[in-house]
Amino acid sequence: MRRIRAAWALAAVVLPMAIIPQSRATTPVSPVSPVNHYQKQVANLFFNRGDVPSGNLWVPTSDAGQLPAANPYRGRLATYPTGWGSPAAGVYHPETALSVSGGVLSITGKAVNGVVCGGNVEPVATDNPLGARTYGRVVYRMRATGASGFGFAALQWPSDDSGQFEFDHEGAMLPGTVDNGNYHYAYHDGSIGWRAAGGQQLSNWHTYQNDWWPGGMAFYIDGTQVFTTVGSGFPYPTIPMRWLVQLQRMWGNPPLVANSTATIQLAYVKEWAYNS
Repeated sequence: MRRIRAAWALAAVVLPMAIIPQSRATTPVSPVSPVNHYQKQVANLFFNRGDVPSGNLWVPTSDAGQLPAANPYRGRLATYPTGWGSPAAGVYHPETALSVSGGVLSITGKAVNGVVCGGNVEPVATDNPLGARTYGRVVYRMRATGASGFGFAALQWPSDDSGQFEFDHEGAMLPGTVDNGNYHYAYHDGSIGWRAAGGQQLSNWHTYQNDWWPGGMAFYIDGTQVFTTVGSGFPYPTIPMRWLVQLQRMWGNPPLVANSTATIQLAYVKEWAYNS
């Protein structure tokens, strides 16, 4: 998503964390994309380096989103700096939004004076600090819920910020929301939406997988394909892109209840480069 500078202040907000159901924390196997070409793992982000509450340890030391040296997740993830705005009329505040507890990272947003103060994270990959690559695989385990007016996006975004292509796992964070999203091609002049046919809900833990290769793109929930460009006639990205997740104001700016909250919980993110 496009980054916009802004300014805001907010008191710290931390919500209770959840424990990952370990029996389901597995990596699905793609039945469509060329599995044997994803051999080079470039990111393996788990939150097992200790608990870090919200506060100054989450304030980036640069516009690149690098965390302070005392944060055990420095060099493992990056985040938007304080005051950067979201394109959906929100403001990012990592010092209040981010925390790690019990092996789970949480991104917590709060509505203050009609503005959503949210946050974002991006894995730091070994092949590129922001994970920009042409073709690859991303697997992440996540759940999210919140009040009306909040939205999230876990997305593949062009590394040049052109917006030429964009694959979004996104939507409202209300309890009962079924996983869904949009694929944008030819900038936003062309797009197609997708929705989990099995009714998988965003508020439950699921393992998500995005495969992208010379030939197409496909997305899976717990190993079940819910979207693909193969056979659709839609073009697939052929430019470097990166993966990130962010919590912000919901598109369309629906009404917000004062002091309402929303939370994304992330168990891990794994990334592989495409090896031809």
